[in-house]
Amino acid sequence: MNKWAFWGGILCWIVVWLGVLRLFERHTLFSYGVVVALLLLPLFFAWAFASYRQRAKRLESRLTELEKYKQALEKTVDTTDDALVNVQVVERRFIKLAEMAAVGIFFTDEKGQLLYVNRRWSQILGMAGEKVLGQPWTCCLRGEDRSFIQSEWQRASVEGVPFRFEYRFQVEGHGKGVWGLCETVADLDEEGELTGTVGTLTDITDRMQAELDLSLLAAAVEHTADMVSIIDPQGNMLYANTAFYTLTGYAPAEVVGKSIRSLDHILPNEGIFEEMWRHVQAGQSWKGALSRHRKDGSVYETVTSVSPIHGPCGDIVNFVAVSRDVTRENRLEAQLRQSQKLEAIGTLSGGIAHDFNNLLTPVLGFTELALDELPPESRLHQNMRMVMDAALRAKDLVAQILTFGRCNEQDPKPLHVIPIIKECLKLLRSALPATIKLTSRLDTGCGMILGDPSRIHQVVMNLCTNASQAMPAGGALEVCLDRRLPTVPGEQGQVVLTVRDNGVGMSPQIMERMYDPFFTTKEAGGGTGLGLSVVHGIVRGLKGTIEVESRVGEGTLFRISLPEIVGVEHVVVRGEQPLPKGGERVVLVDDEPLVLELGKQILGRLGYEVVTFADPLLALDYYTRQPWSIDLVITDQTMPNLTGAELAQRMLEQRRELPLILCTGFSEVMDEEQSRKTGFRRFLMKPVAPLELAKAVRECLDEKGGS
Repeated sequence: MNKWAFWGGILCWIVVWLGVLRLFERHTLFSYGVVVALLLLPLFFAWAFASYRQRAKRLESRLTELEKYKQALEKTVDTTDDALVNVQVVERRFIKLAEMAAVGIFFTDEKGQLLYVNRRWSQILGMAGEKVLGQPWTCCLRGEDRSFIQSEWQRASVEGVPFRFEYRFQVEGHGKGVWGLCETVADLDEEGELTGTVGTLTDITDRMQAELDLSLLAAAVEHTADMVSIIDPQGNMLYANTAFYTLTGYAPAEVVGKSIRSLDHILPNEGIFEEMWRHVQAGQSWKGALSRHRKDGSVYETVTSVSPIHGPCGDIVNFVAVSRDVTRENRLEAQLRQSQKLEAIGTLSGGIAHDFNNLLTPVLGFTELALDELPPESRLHQNMRMVMDAALRAKDLVAQILTFGRCNEQDPKPLHVIPIIKECLKLLRSALPATIKLTSRLDTGCGMILGDPSRIHQVVMNLCTNASQAMPAGGALEVCLDRRLPTVPGEQGQVVLTVRDNGVGMSPQIMERMYDPFFTTKEAGGGTGLGLSVVHGIVRGLKGTIEVESRVGEGTLFRISLPEIVGVEHVVVRGEQPLPKGGERVVLVDDEPLVLELGKQILGRLGYEVVTFADPLLALDYYTRQPWSIDLVITDQTMPNLTGAELAQRMLEQRRELPLILCTGFSEVMDEEQSRKTGFRRFLMKPVAPLELAKAVRECLDEKGGS
């Protein structure tokens, strides 16, 4: 509208000026129009001025608004600059933080190509950041695994869920690789579209190695034969390995969380337990031997060590106990001690047997010669008989010591046990007090065993003597012999000897030591303590077994099982036999004058011509001068200048078929087998009875040829 008013005013001015010009030319109607226009012209200028003034106000208002917009825009620009500076500061700080992070940090685009990796990422994987940017983040994976992991990562990224996996990354220069924990999360725009991912990489190699070590340790603890348990400071069980449950018989539910005091397997000796607990609570390790009970009440022995487990602050958090079952070792150790005792007794017996038997030989021999010359009804004959009995007891004692020490084992021969037992029972009935009732039950169907009659005699007599001494007020003694058939075809049957009494019995403590040499419960002078030791040694030598059942006040039962042999018959000749005689020349060599005198009298009475020598060198010289005039040589083994074996070898060099007899009290280097290899025809142990000596001399002289 203002535009039209402006152009209208211009037109009016033109008309006015044209009208003025024509007015002076002629007075017409047009001139009146000019006059009117001139009259209206002020109104036009007034209207035009008002219009322009209104427009000026609008322009001024617009300029004011523009000024305000300018100021706001300037303020916005300033704010944007500050925000940009702040963003740059934050970005720099983030970069520093990312570079200092203990974990690897990386960004990828929507395709999984690396946009950024921090220094730790490069350190973990051994790949420089500038070389991997633009590559897929799976470039550090093994080729065969990339496609699968890439697909799983893509699926998680599209779904917008975190992606996490543990993997052994291949690192150049690191043969075993590096275990890493990789975690990524999708970065979505406002419309939910995937723009990239943000991820972290943590080096868990040490953790995986620790877990591997822990698993190996756990496997070792579970599979070790020793019991391992963990106990809290209050004494409650936290853990026990398989060996613990196997040995004690408990189930895990009966152990874990329970107090060690409430478990039956814990040591019955409260004093030892308190001592152990004081040590470990004071932070000290404790080690000792303990006797424990299994769940079923049986006892076993352990060597246990308990140590405190300290926490990071040095306080005690738990205790670990390691126990080794030494029941079998202790039993073997006891057997070893028993064996050492046997060895000691064997050494002792070997040292004294020779001299003692040399002393017993003339005592027994001369006593027997004196008995033959004295009237049986005379007082002197009775006294000599007592001397003979005492000497025989001494002989039996030495025999027991040698048997116990296994120094004079003889070759076993097939024999029936029943005749030997009957002979023993005959002797016992006359020797036992009347207050003891002796009964027997012998199975005649029992076969033979491989043994020695004197050994079986010793076993029966020792067991029955011990049984009678266990019944000082009287009682019942039963001796049984049974045959135990084999339970499996092809096995060997057994002959079982049982000796039972209803005497005082034995306590477990006594039963543990009953086979110890010289151990006895009798008063001084009441026994040697070798009876059961000898029985044990004999049964062991016969490859048999011995079982004992005893309770205090209820008596004792000994059960001896010996292997039975079949298909062999052996006749034992018993009864009085005449002494065989002869007239040959016999050379007797011994360093004991009494033994020489006894041998000379015994053989002289039988008709032999006896030549004696106390020095083996003199005997060798005599033999060298006239070797063919001598029919038999009897020599001791242990002598000065020459041993019996050396003397025999020199004599056999001149005359190989010379009959030789070795008669010794004891020799560690010479037994019956070795004597035969040396060239002796017979091997005799002192003291030798006249009948035994006479039979050996006659048999050697009657044999033809060499040994």
